[in-house]
Amino acid sequence: MLTDFENIKYSLMAFSTGTSDSSFERAFLGGLRKAGGVIEAAIFELREAGTSDDAADETAFDPDLWSHVQAHVHNEDWQTVASQTAIFVEDCVRKWCGNPRGNNGQTLVGKGLFAAVFATDAQFRLGKEPGEWEGWRGLGMGFAQALSNVDRHNIQKRDDAKRYAFGVLGVGSLILTQLRYQYSDDLHKE
Repeated sequence: MLTDFENIKYSLMAFSTGTSDSSFERAFLGGLRKAGGVIEAAIFELREAGTSDDAADETAFDPDLWSHVQAHVHNEDWQTVASQTAIFVEDCVRKWCGNPRGNNGQTLVGKGLFAAVFATDAQFRLGKEPGEWEGWRGLGMGFAQALSNVDRHNIQKRDDAKRYAFGVLGVGSLILTQLRYQYSDDLHKE
């Protein structure tokens, strides 16, 4: 299309001293019509290819999480985006928060991990006030129960798989982003 656009002529190819001004004007307007057609075709092709409004803004997500799932996003493997987001977020929370253990020394997973790490008296509780602490703890536990459990243990066939995957990605990214924001210097990053 670029070649077609560059080859558009806006003037007459041949003329003489007797050529009317209206002939020059018609040639110019004809070139403009062709250029407009090529531009409209290019816009249509970009929309069909999904590179205009559908492109994901990778800067909207936690950078490490995005790096972990971006190949799955580009391959439109939405089930894997959701499951890998759940796995990655839980793994990061566990590692970043010092690999907390349960009362019997067991590795904490899922709801138990988020309940312990974001507890009111925990080192890594999120938010500034008791209501916020409770909200972030509930969000983490809900992420583990409602999303992580489903996406790690089941293959979902959904008509809205892309929207769902980006939702899971957004919630996971939010949790990691808030941890980084509040505790950047205290997290146990590898």
